[in-house]
Amino acid sequence: MSLALEGTLSDVGLCDLLRLIAREKRSGALCVTIDGHGYRFTLDDGRITGVRCGGGPERPAVEPTILLLVRHRRGAFRLEPPRADDPGGEGDPSAVGLHAEMLAGAGDMELVRLAERFDRAGGEDSRPMRDAFPKPRQMEALEPDVRAVFALVNGERTLGELVVRSRLDPLRVLDALVVLASESLVKRPTTGARASLQVRPFVDRAAGAWRDWLAATLPLAMLFVWLLLSGGSSGGAGSDPFAIHRDPLAAARAAHEVERLRAAVEAHRFVEGRFPERLQTLVQGGYVPASALTDARGRPYYYARRGDEFVLLSPER
Repeated sequence: MSLALEGTLSDVGLCDLLRLIAREKRSGALCVTIDGHGYRFTLDDGRITGVRCGGGPERPAVEPTILLLVRHRRGAFRLEPPRADDPGGEGDPSAVGLHAEMLAGAGDMELVRLAERFDRAGGEDSRPMRDAFPKPRQMEALEPDVRAVFALVNGERTLGELVVRSRLDPLRVLDALVVLASESLVKRPTTGARASLQVRPFVDRAAGAWRDWLAATLPLAMLFVWLLLSGGSSGGAGSDPFAIHRDPLAAARAAHEVERLRAAVEAHRFVEGRFPERLQTLVQGGYVPASALTDARGRPYYYARRGDEFVLLSPER
């Protein structure tokens, strides 16, 4: 019989908990509480068969809920042994459940994407600054979460502190800052030492003069350089008017789907001791839904088992 285990997500991350559930083939429930909101995941032999929010009848999808919670660092968890009133997989269309190891891999990739978003925003230690005083109508047009983030921006709090104080999803905070920057209400975060609020107006005024000079001369300089380059390379073989341009977002999404399927294959070997003979076995075992076996255009992935190794290729390759 599994013993109860509890702690905080700052000490033990949700992905580590999922790997523990898979390794010990836990049954029972994983209870997670974040900012007063409770989630109860039903466990069955190392798989997660369902989730309920706040003890109510609502039963959201398991994987999106995991990817939402894995982004939070504050919260508490409790691993409970099975009890008589656990609903199991009843009412869940994927009653066989999702393997916890596969969910841990998906959670790791979500954390990587979150870290990349923070890096593009200047890093967790950067300090967003207000750029202007908003007009009343401008504030009324903003969503409540965006207004809440703007109220916390003072040039002193870091991005990490904004996430903690706002009690919002980290991605929601980053999206709110993008909206505020597009409205010219918040400047792009800067790293390093804090800028003095008293000296900043004079620095901005001096920088503004340089910007005006560059704005007047830079277009002419760029036109001159372009004429030189185009005159020297016209008719050459280096320019290809039919070059293929790939959508970076679509490429990243395709890479994520391949890695997700690869993690499911590895999870099958972890549990069954061997690689699956075909990808449909993963669907039958509850490792992935049937939609994961094809790409966004409905083309199937190529999979072949090679002894102790396997080959998994995207349809685009």
